[in-house]
Amino acid sequence: MTPRQLSEIGKRFLGRTAKRMIEERLVLEAKRLLRFTDRPVKRVAYDLGYDDPSHFSKVFKRLTDQAPQDFKNQHAHSSGPGQEPGET
Repeated sequence: MTPRQLSEIGKRFLGRTAKRMIEERLVLEAKRLLRFTDRPVKRVAYDLGYDDPSHFSKVFKRLTDQAPQDFKNQHAHSSGPGQEPGET
């Protein structure tokens, strides 16, 4: 199966291309890292495989309507410093 075929199948059955699904999953992980770690946005971008942090920021903003730094400032350490969600 080619990448194009995979994308067409995803779009037909799930309403999203494979690229879009991957971006959504990466943004979900980025939100977790930005919210529950002290890593700067640039480090999160590199950790998620982006070679260019500005491209990561554009993808994040396109999918969330919010810049990654703004998200981080708004949600930083919602469960307390150094705690993952659900930890006490």
